[in-house]
Amino acid sequence: WYIQKYINSNPADLVFYSRAAADKGRSTNAGTKNLNRHKFFASIVGEAPHGVRLPAITEDPPYVTLSEKLLAKVGEGCIDMKGGVSELKAGKVVTFDDGTSGEFDVVILATGYKLDLPFFDAEQQQAIEFDSSDLLQPAILHECVWRPELPNLAFVGLYRGPYFAALELQARWACGVFSGRLPAPTEAELAAGLATEKGIRTQVPRPQFPHGDYVSMVEALAQHVGVTPSKTLAAREDPDNTESELGKLLYEGPLLPFHFRLEGFKANPEVARAAILECTSKYPVG
Repeated sequence: WYIQKYINSNPADLVFYSRAAADKGRSTNAGTKNLNRHKFFASIVGEAPHGVRLPAITEDPPYVTLSEKLLAKVGEGCIDMKGGVSELKAGKVVTFDDGTSGEFDVVILATGYKLDLPFFDAEQQQAIEFDSSDLLQPAILHECVWRPELPNLAFVGLYRGPYFAALELQARWACGVFSGRLPAPTEAELAAGLATEKGIRTQVPRPQFPHGDYVSMVEALAQHVGVTPSKTLAAREDPDNTESELGKLLYEGPLLPFHFRLEGFKANPEVARAAILECTSKYPVG
């Protein structure tokens, strides 16, 4: 799906992830979730210009790319979209899957990146089950942070598609464990977490991101760190509570890193509240 960077004047990332939306999907199986995601993306894209092939609405995982002008440029005839490439000759002559071909001045192979860990020796790479050829799940880590074989090492952001709240919470979790403030994951927790990550590596069909359920991932990390804004979220159910409106913003609005500075360790509620309200003023909820 080709999604514009802004949806109804709001950044797409803010539209995609909220606690309310995540709660609606928790009661459905993976196939139904994927089906609903396809329908959601289809509703955003609307009618595509001639020459754009949109995905079928199925129970397979959807793939998304953000582009502000792609569809418009296709509609204007500035860009001609093709399917896969079956052959490349002399670096310039391209044959496509539909049998058509053409000669181009420049061919750019936008294949993405492979993870490289040259500072790890072979034993350490083996410990994290490292596979640089696996673009989805190159390393197997408990909640993308821990390996039992490397107890004095933690990973931050070493997964495909990291977001700021997850990165910060992973770092806070690692610092909490290394400082002694937080307990390290138990042997059973590590085993279960590694099994989950291995399951993602072997999943068929493969998703675009290993942890597409950003909300659930971040909420689990917040629980480990001890910074879940439970009281603020609960306040949304009580109209007499002075934090009721803020609680509604946390639940119905986008999931933001500031949420995890409202309560718990190293909380700074005044600054967090101001940041949440500023975001809401720029990008209203609803």
